[in-house]
Amino acid sequence: MDVAYLVNAPALLRLVLSEAARDAGLLAAGPTGGSELLRAIQQLQDAVESNNALQIPIMSLLEGIARQLDQASRWRAEESLIAMLGRSLYGGLCTEARVCLIAAEQIHRSSDFARRGLSVLSLAHGFELQLKRLVEEFRAWLRAREVREFPPRAALRPDQIPVLPDRWKFPRLYDLERAFEAMLPEYEEFCGSHRIDARALVGAIKSVRSGRNPEAHALGLTELQIESTRVEWLDGQSGVFTALMPHAGEAAARG
Repeated sequence: MDVAYLVNAPALLRLVLSEAARDAGLLAAGPTGGSELLRAIQQLQDAVESNNALQIPIMSLLEGIARQLDQASRWRAEESLIAMLGRSLYGGLCTEARVCLIAAEQIHRSSDFARRGLSVLSLAHGFELQLKRLVEEFRAWLRAREVREFPPRAALRPDQIPVLPDRWKFPRLYDLERAFEAMLPEYEEFCGSHRIDARALVGAIKSVRSGRNPEAHALGLTELQIESTRVEWLDGQSGVFTALMPHAGEAAARG
């Protein structure tokens, strides 16, 4: 699966990866080693800095970093995610989104990093991957109703990528936030037919955008910011993933 569209915040990647590389370097110099982890992070840094950063599959590198941390911790990470999201919501995630959430939880739980801002980036990746599934479903719904443009061309901002037509790159979170917050009839009807809270979905997109925004964290992510973001986004009843799959969130609440 091509996830290149996710790399739309290289400044944030540089910020977080510089922290990760620093910590991994300290780990590599210690008695337990860590050179493989350091190389994996440096590989991701090099990819982000290159001119071809927008064409690389970031998720496979991210998964490799988490795997280097502790292969045995995957089960513990999944149990933690199930406890927070609920089994129904976690099970409803696409495979790629689950990979990102597991990586985020492993990094968050690891004592090898003095700062674990990379976990926030991984959670954001997972949200975007799951959101892409929903947007593709929305596109099919629009086409079935012979809607050829969404939003209408007249409503687009100069730098905005539309949901339809899909001749351009996949819409960024910025583009989707702008398209959905207008509460156009097609969007509201689609959300209603899928029992999605249209405003809650826009709020989730805003939350993920601001949570990973490098301008909002010019001095880096603090431990408090990382933990509060994790708790907010992974809430099984009101978190950002629940906005994408309200049925699963309702099942978790009943269970």
